[in-house]
Amino acid sequence: MEELSLATQNFTINNLIGEGKLGEVYKGLLQDGVVVAIKKRHQLPSEEFIDEVRYLSSIQHDNLVTLLGYCQENNLQFLVYEYVTNGCVSRHLYGAGELTHEKIEFKHILKIALDAAKGLAHLHSLSPCFLHKNFKTANVLVDENFIAKVADAGIHNFLGKFEIAGSSSHVASEQIFLAPE
Repeated sequence: MEELSLATQNFTINNLIGEGKLGEVYKGLLQDGVVVAIKKRHQLPSEEFIDEVRYLSSIQHDNLVTLLGYCQENNLQFLVYEYVTNGCVSRHLYGAGELTHEKIEFKHILKIALDAAKGLAHLHSLSPCFLHKNFKTANVLVDENFIAKVADAGIHNFLGKFEIAGSSSHVASEQIFLAPE
């Protein structure tokens, strides 16, 4: 936790790069020179969090944001992800939260769509099946070469028989579309 605090200059507002329903995301520079995105959420320590981290860190694909590490201390949980330099697609398309934004070329939009589809297809091919459930342009990030990476997928997205806090997650949310099969 000390290293994460140092990496983000004590989680200053200047390093805040996003906010979601589960917490804030900060840009950080680790002591070894690696730039990372650190998701900070207020949550009691739990074994489920460690199980989530273990599973998510095993998922590797060029079009998914990579989970690099975690920390769980003082009623805080941190997820450390690779930092994706060009930010979210919504910023490029709509200028979300920015006064100005770079116009994105159509060829990049097509490539981003294909890359995001590849990332989602990989998640769907896992066993148990894994659905994103919060897929939107704000959760698709692009690197300096406009390679898209799907972000913000978590354990609550499983459709297999994975037990979480005494309840089975095999019942799908009514708010998402599921193909008949």
